[in-house]
Amino acid sequence: MKPDKVFKRYDVRGKYPEELNEDFVQRMGKSVGFFAKENYNRKVVVCRDTKESSETLKDSLIQALKNQGIEIIDIGVGPTDMASFHCMKQKCVGVQVTSSHMPLNFNGLKFIYPEGNGFVNKDLNQLQNLFGDNEFDEKEHGEVDNKDSGAEEYREELAQFITDNFELEERKVVVETMGGAGADFLPEVLRRLGFNVVNMDPGGKPYRDPPNPTSENLDGLKQTVEDEDAYIGLALDLDADRIAAYFDGDWISGDDLFCVFAQIFDGEAVASVDTATKLEDFAEKVYYTRVGDPFVIDETTERDAVLSGEPNGHYCFPEFTNYNSGILSGLILASCDLEDLLDNIPESFVAEDSIEYSSRESAEQSLEKFKEYVDSNFDVLSQVDGVKFRKDGSAVLARLSGSSPKIRLKVQSQESIVEGVLDEIQTVFSEDINP
Repeated sequence: MKPDKVFKRYDVRGKYPEELNEDFVQRMGKSVGFFAKENYNRKVVVCRDTKESSETLKDSLIQALKNQGIEIIDIGVGPTDMASFHCMKQKCVGVQVTSSHMPLNFNGLKFIYPEGNGFVNKDLNQLQNLFGDNEFDEKEHGEVDNKDSGAEEYREELAQFITDNFELEERKVVVETMGGAGADFLPEVLRRLGFNVVNMDPGGKPYRDPPNPTSENLDGLKQTVEDEDAYIGLALDLDADRIAAYFDGDWISGDDLFCVFAQIFDGEAVASVDTATKLEDFAEKVYYTRVGDPFVIDETTERDAVLSGEPNGHYCFPEFTNYNSGILSGLILASCDLEDLLDNIPESFVAEDSIEYSSRESAEQSLEKFKEYVDSNFDVLSQVDGVKFRKDGSAVLARLSGSSPKIRLKVQSQESIVEGVLDEIQTVFSEDINP
């Protein structure tokens, strides 16, 4: 094992069992236990997704936490926002065993604060340092509270949130959970609310690889919505923190979903900088952050915003919990007047590409030169993560990838010019900027 390889920008993840296995998670659990005692209290919420490896990894995590004298609140199998929900109730940190939308031969850990949001870099770095440097005292013995009611409490509050905010109609909804952590939640809560549910999950285990709710993975959902003449089709990733939606013959873009939610929940919003600027037409004010859900939700809690998200399908509703919830997003989309809300949103088009470099240092140097070029020639919108600017009526973002030596380019514009603007930006990099 190479531990450094699995500590990522937002969480811990790697190939199972080559890069991350039970021994790794046991030492990681000791690190979490030590961190919790030093910084919070002696309690940790633990949850997992539905992968077979997640069960044994969670067992190793719990044993390690017990050896650190931690009281473990074991809430079983469920989505990451359920873990967040219970962290807030228990006022303690939590760990979700999942690698989210990664391929099924991966696994990982997500770490959650008592406020419900995911760990930011400072505390992830502290966990990594504890993992590498600390000799752990294992004289203490903690207890495990198997909180069997945890899943039902979460379902009940989801249903209550919807009935408090919407007047419901009888509708047919197609659901694709990929056999993940949302399988026992989204279909069940929809039924409780009176929806006619067509559940595409055969039951029991993950069945999509990778379990990522992108349109190319969801031809079956699209066809089932058409065949069943359903109102909407909803898809989740493995830990159910992402949503994809098929409605009225089209996939709704992540930016348009964000604009839908901003019309429903009136107030200030926090968005990753790669979000379309049209969100500003619907939110009272938009605060932009670096790309990555821990940065977005950390700012959400600081601003006390009513909504936050990213165009990759992450959306957080702090009134419910401070974590992205694909399940709550899906319930809202099934319950709202979606056609009317979409009609209010101006059409826009996106073109994206990446420029690869031999090293991260080369990518950083190229981006710095490009920032100087932008400062001299364009109206800069943000430099919170790379640089975002206006060109020919388009919004252009150039930023470093969080996981590889690449510069990611994204252009949002009219259909007639979006590809042309992207080509011009690529030319600037290749001819004038690239070192």
